Amino acid sequence: MSHNYRVEPLRYYLIKLRELRHLTQKKVAVHLEMETHNYSAIENGYRGKGKFMNAERLVKLAEVFDISLEVICAFEIRYQSIIKEALSFKRNSPEQNAIIRRYINECNSESFIQQFFHQEELI
Repeated sequence: MSHNYRVEPLRYYLIKLRELRHLTQKKVAVHLEMETHNYSAIENGYRGKGKFMNAERLVKLAEVFDISLEVICAFEIRYQSIIKEALSFKRNSPEQNAIIRRYINECNSESFIQQFFHQEELI
């Protein structure tokens, strides 16, 4: 069975980080000083669609997820490269779906989780 993945690009890394920290969208939104629906739009790729997030927002996300700015920037850069690659193919094509599936799998992988928690082990 084939799945169609939407490319209005979900920032799966934000969803995964939020879940790993047991935070709600509302708690993250409060830290970012925005309405919950606006933060939801960021996670769901509707806000800032295909654009790199601004520095202030990245700093606040690093704070709320208790990770380094370097790590959150790396996640956003990876997200941007995946979206650029996915958008180069026809919508819902097998190639585009494969790229999105690979990204989802990356965000659910043990290496993603290890990268996220690595800095805590160093402290």
